[in-house]
Amino acid sequence: MMRSFLPILGLAIALGATLPRFAFDDSARETGKVTFRRGVDEALALAKSERKPAFVLFDEIPGCATCKGFGDDALSQPLIVAAIERCFVPVLVYNNRPEDRAVLDRFDEPAWNNPVVRFLDGDGKDVIPRQDGVYDSHSLVKRMIRALTAAKNPIPAWLDLAELELDPDARGTIVFDTACFWEGEGKLGGIAGVVETYAGFLDGKEVVAVKFVRARADVKQLIEQAFALECVSRVHVEERDLELARAAMPGQVVALDGSVRRAPDADQKHELKRSRYAGRFESLTETQRARVNAALFQGQDPTPFLQ
Repeated sequence: MMRSFLPILGLAIALGATLPRFAFDDSARETGKVTFRRGVDEALALAKSERKPAFVLFDEIPGCATCKGFGDDALSQPLIVAAIERCFVPVLVYNNRPEDRAVLDRFDEPAWNNPVVRFLDGDGKDVIPRQDGVYDSHSLVKRMIRALTAAKNPIPAWLDLAELELDPDARGTIVFDTACFWEGEGKLGGIAGVVETYAGFLDGKEVVAVKFVRARADVKQLIEQAFALECVSRVHVEERDLELARAAMPGQVVALDGSVRRAPDADQKHELKRSRYAGRFESLTETQRARVNAALFQGQDPTPFLQ
């Protein structure tokens, strides 16, 4: 019995020596939630046939904190993952393993390096110039959009939303009194630069709180657009925005004093929650929810905002 067991034990030890490597690769933090191919030439051939850029990740696995952080953040953001897998051909190249040394030499990539994403056409040429130091979600999305533009490929509306929502610029908040916060969310959620809306109560009145990216939405124009939609009355703004807001709507602007009491969940994104897309609510980002809800309220097709 001992004699017959030894070969099996030897095989188990041999397998045990290799299994951790593959088990680790399948769940590597460094690659986030993206399903990557292996084999650059095969990926480039597919990129050429499908007329998509290849999304080539040169990465150290197992890697340092920067490598893991890139996987946890940029390569795990749902809209980024969807765009990588649908708009590109994702392929992984190890920069710390001998089997990929020839690929590193071919593309002049350093070994044992932090993550570098390159966008290559079917002939292996850079679609946009190589860039180091792209480790955050917003910077990666901007480069993805730039690569798709250079390749003359369409940019999904939901990827544009991701670029807006991930913009690190400061956020602002404006609160609008509304006769009906269902209507308010349905109209205000479609304004450019708005990244979130929610229904609530302030001073005993129904209101809709609007969060926006300051670099993308001019306070004066945002308020003018809201009033043009004929769904709001008095406006509550942050102290810093009082002058601009009063220039837009004299006599109807007050300082935001106190917090908005959020309405029950059943009153949030009313059109979305009563639609056939309700089952996807939890998988959508805040900006997607605002846009889809607004599109439905206004009788428009919401699918461009859905990945």
